Amino acid sequence: MRFHFALTPLDQVRPWASEYWPHWFGLSDGTYWIELFGEKLLCENDVPYMDYYVARFWEDLLDATHDLLAGVPHNFNLGYIRGAPSLRLHRIHNRVKIWWREDGTDVVTAVPLKEFLAALAEFDQEVMAAMVERLGDDPRLLAEHADRSRWLGRIVGGQSRAQCSR
Repeated sequence: MRFHFALTPLDQVRPWASEYWPHWFGLSDGTYWIELFGEKLLCENDVPYMDYYVARFWEDLLDATHDLLAGVPHNFNLGYIRGAPSLRLHRIHNRVKIWWREDGTDVVTAVPLKEFLAALAEFDQEVMAAMVERLGDDPRLLAEHADRSRWLGRIVGGQSRAQCSR
C-alpha cells in the first residue's frame, strides 16, 4: 500500500482571494492517488483524477487513522470531486478492511494495520518535505508547517485532528 501525490508547480497554483494568501492548504494544490496491490485507486488510465489540494487528502487520512485506531469505521468524503468513488475503511483486529465502490463495482480487500500506518507515515514525511520547500521564509507559514508536522504523531497518540492544532 502506498499513498502518492504530485504538487502543482508553484507558478501554476492559482491564488485564493484571501487576506491570508498564501496559505499552507492552498499551496498544496496537486493530484493524489492510492496504490494497492499493484492497482491505482483514484486514477483512470493511470492518470490521477483527484486534482485537488493534497492537504485535504492528508487531513482525510489523518481523520481515518484516528477513527481506525478508535475502532470506528471511516467513510471518506470525496464529494468535492464530481463522480468520486466511495471509499470506506474499517479496522478489524489488526487489519484495515477497505471498501471501494466505483462505477457500480464493489471491491473489498484488507491490509495489515502496520502496513497502513507505515504507508501513512511515509506519505506524511513526503508531504511535509515537499511543502516546506514551497513556504519560503514566511514565519506564519513555517509555524503552521511545524505544527502540522506533528499531527500524525498526535493522532497515533490518540488525539483527534481538531485537537492537534490547539
